[in-house]
Amino acid sequence: MEILFDNFTWFLLLLTRVAAIVGASPLLGSRNVPMQLKAALAAIIAIVLLPTIEVPAAAPPEGLSILPLLLKEVAAGLLLGYSITVTFAIFQLMGQFMDFPMGFSMVNVFDPTSQTQIPILGQFNYLLALMIFLLIDGHHFLFYVLKKSLELVPLGAVALPRELLGWLLAVFSQMFSLGFQLSLPVVGTLFLTDLALAILARTVPQMNVFVVGYPAKVAIGLGVLLLTLPLYGGAFVELFSQRGWLAGQLEQLLLLFGR
Repeated sequence: MEILFDNFTWFLLLLTRVAAIVGASPLLGSRNVPMQLKAALAAIIAIVLLPTIEVPAAAPPEGLSILPLLLKEVAAGLLLGYSITVTFAIFQLMGQFMDFPMGFSMVNVFDPTSQTQIPILGQFNYLLALMIFLLIDGHHFLFYVLKKSLELVPLGAVALPRELLGWLLAVFSQMFSLGFQLSLPVVGTLFLTDLALAILARTVPQMNVFVVGYPAKVAIGLGVLLLTLPLYGGAFVELFSQRGWLAGQLEQLLLLFGR
């Protein structure tokens, strides 16, 4: 507590960055988590981290001069949490790409976390990714990212260069690309099924292809998804690994903050 009161201004900056990451992360920032718990968790993490970081030797800012620094810390925390959220959005997009050819896009489910309607398979993939994230101690990775950000980008030294916009657009486009690539086994199989049904409709015009094809596409799509689940599990782990896509995006972001 003595360290906290002696460095209260720096602690306030640290708490701002931690609170922003907690609020923007998909696990801790969920709307199902009470706001009081989020605030308490952010405060505890900041208190624990304060003695372990190198406090800047310069005199702390006073008065209104601290406001720009607080805004920069908020932006840094939100972007770090956004990187992790985008990784989970890849799996929701993957499920949405699968839902369209299977016909599941007509039936969405309400997600209490985001307060929106999302596809059935999108929710399934999201929960599967969240389970794998916890099994591989991904929540520990969140704390590692926070500690690493404080080492590479000290408190009060966050830069917001113009290149951040390009980074955001690149991450957003890669999210769609990776989601589509992961859905290709199911989407490709269903595309071939549509071709087979089209040939069948031309060959046997008396057959009602719509009545036969809809349940067939659902069964084939779910069957292919079941067969490829082990492969998806490996892809999830690879994206969340310390040398995976998420770690690469976070490293680029921290380098931009340190400019």
